[in-house]
Amino acid sequence: VGRIDIDDELTVDGDGEDATLVIGVTFTPPESGEPVRLVRVDGSTLLAPAGPEAATIERELEPGGPPVHADLTFIPNRCDVHVVAEDRTGGILPLRVEGEPFGSSPVYLRFSEPQKAQIFDYLAERCGFGKKQDPLNAP
Repeated sequence: VGRIDIDDELTVDGDGEDATLVIGVTFTPPESGEPVRLVRVDGSTLLAPAGPEAATIERELEPGGPPVHADLTFIPNRCDVHVVAEDRTGGILPLRVEGEPFGSSPVYLRFSEPQKAQIFDYLAERCGFGKKQDPLNAP
C-alpha cells in the first residue's frame, strides 16, 4: 500500500442507539511493486464493524493504478465509560492486506488527534455518556 488517507471528517449516520460511524479511507497504490488485496478493517477496543460486510473492502490495489476509496461503518465495541477513558489503542484500526510476496499481514490505520476527537464525540453520544448510568460506575 503506497499511501493511506483517512477522511478528515468522519460521518455519523442515524441517531441515538442506532447511530453508526462512517470512516472514509482512500488507498493510493505505489508506482511500482506487487499488487495487494485490501481485505477488511477489524475493530479496536473502541470500535467494532457494524456488521459482517461493514468493514470489508475486498478490492485489489494495483501498482500505478487508481486509488481505491472505501466507506467503513462502525459501532461502539463497548460503552463502558472506564474502557473509553483508559483507552490507549482505540485510535488505531488493523487493516488486513494480502499479497503474493508476504501472504497476509496487518497494516494499521492511525487516526489524527482531530479524528480521534470525532470518534470520542460519537462514542459519548451513541453510548449516552452523561445521560445514562454506567453500571460499573454505579453508586
